[in-house]
Amino acid sequence: MRLNLKLGRHPILITHEVPADVLERLDRFFEIELYEGKAPPPRDKLLTRLHEKAGVITTDRDTIDQDMIPALRSLKVVCNMAEHCDNLDVPALTHAGIMVTTAPVPPGESVHEARARRAAENLIAAFGFGRMGGKPADLVNPELLCNCC
Repeated sequence: MRLNLKLGRHPILITHEVPADVLERLDRFFEIELYEGKAPPPRDKLLTRLHEKAGVITTDRDTIDQDMIPALRSLKVVCNMAEHCDNLDVPALTHAGIMVTTAPVPPGESVHEARARRAAENLIAAFGFGRMGGKPADLVNPELLCNCC
């Protein structure tokens, strides 16, 4: 007898274009919504798009601040496609229990593609999937990790 379980996938938002292979990898685990604008989404549109999303892949041009956080009740992780997170209110996100990751670029790789792949792997790990399940490599706020595993 074969069970056919239709498990819901976590909904995520990606605010910037990423390579097709990254989308394919993420599609294994998540329900993906892409923001297709050329410029970063305006604050109100970003807030609307993040409603009920469990995760988001952002760029350093997207801002998430403490005033937005109360409306983001489902958000568990913000994966920033940058080496820093100056565009994010990390203390407020940490206080809300939302993981934040960055995406440093290994030497010799295309910056955009490498950051997209790194952000995707961080997102997958943040939800407990993949070989780094539960422990994203580039976590900015490690105090949110448990010490049990």
